[in-house]
Amino acid sequence: SFGGLVAHHVAALLQQQGEEVALLVSLDSHPLAGTGEPVGEREIHGTILDAVAGSGLSPDFGEEQLRRLVAVWRNNDELAKKFVPGRYAGRLLHFAATDAPDDPAEVWGPYVDAVDVHAVDAVHADLTKPGPLKHIGEILDAALIHCARQSRKEQR
Repeated sequence: SFGGLVAHHVAALLQQQGEEVALLVSLDSHPLAGTGEPVGEREIHGTILDAVAGSGLSPDFGEEQLRRLVAVWRNNDELAKKFVPGRYAGRLLHFAATDAPDDPAEVWGPYVDAVDVHAVDAVHADLTKPGPLKHIGEILDAALIHCARQSRKEQR
């Protein structure tokens, strides 16, 4: 989620410097500037522990690691709420989870030329599991092939 904001910002900055950005992809991220109530401690802990349980992380995962992940979550949440995205001149390839809170085309619309939304049959926390990743990978593969073909055409 937070990574999508970072990717968008980097793409916009690169374009401002005259660089070409062939593809911008977002995995269920949303601009949050000034929105939302703080997430409760229990919700954060539950979400992190659910993710850890299905991730195959070391059984040594304990309170210290949980404390650190909660701190990272809170920091990212605060940064995301203060961040106002710049403008990216191009299409955003966006993968939306079934529990996405908003219409991605609507929330990203002011910050990109167009949004190609691909629904993924998974909740946000499960997007990086094998089934959803297979679906995402197939679409991303086709997008990368298209970008490569476009680049070759432009070089001729």
